[in-house]
Amino acid sequence: MSAALCRYRLHRYVRLLVHCASHWRYKYKVPNWEKPRYTSQDVTVIIPTIHDCPEKLRTSLESILACKPAKLILVTTRNKHRAPSRVAATLRMPDSSPYIKIIVLYIKKANKRLQVCKALEDGHVKTAITVLADNDVQWPSTLMPLLLAPFEDNSIGGVGTCQRVKRVVHGDLATRIFNWLGAAYIERRNFEISATHNIDGGTSCASPTQTLL
Repeated sequence: MSAALCRYRLHRYVRLLVHCASHWRYKYKVPNWEKPRYTSQDVTVIIPTIHDCPEKLRTSLESILACKPAKLILVTTRNKHRAPSRVAATLRMPDSSPYIKIIVLYIKKANKRLQVCKALEDGHVKTAITVLADNDVQWPSTLMPLLLAPFEDNSIGGVGTCQRVKRVVHGDLATRIFNWLGAAYIERRNFEISATHNIDGGTSCASPTQTLL
């Protein structure tokens, strides 16, 4: 066995042990339940989407609305904006307390970055916290205080989430295999980011699936 291969294996497994220790010692921020700095009414959620069947977004959107953000902004393309607008209209709950404003914007062609920029233009976002989320995420109803807890620290300007893949129990073999691979990738990513963040306070990247700013 060459010296280079020995050094590579030593580095690999020492790194794994360090990451395991750091991940196990990682502590999430605990919400200030009595007097939080921010509440759900300080949050605007932006969801860029080009989904061909917007009705399939209903479960995701309803889970987000259950957390009672101040505003939900859907950004799609010009040729697809009618269907999301109809779905959004059925999601509006005027009797809900507090009232949640839902708007649908659109741009000429699909581009996730430009769609997010469109939502940030013209004063659409007026809250202190902005959540960027994909159109297939599902939130537990208790999520919002946990998302906002890190912002009790003035030095924190962005927050990522620990994510999980919804497992496919019934389906053909290929579907279940690819679903498992996706779940394994997300679990590995959660492990890597929590471990490295606990070591030096930094992160390699903010997940495009869901990020708070």
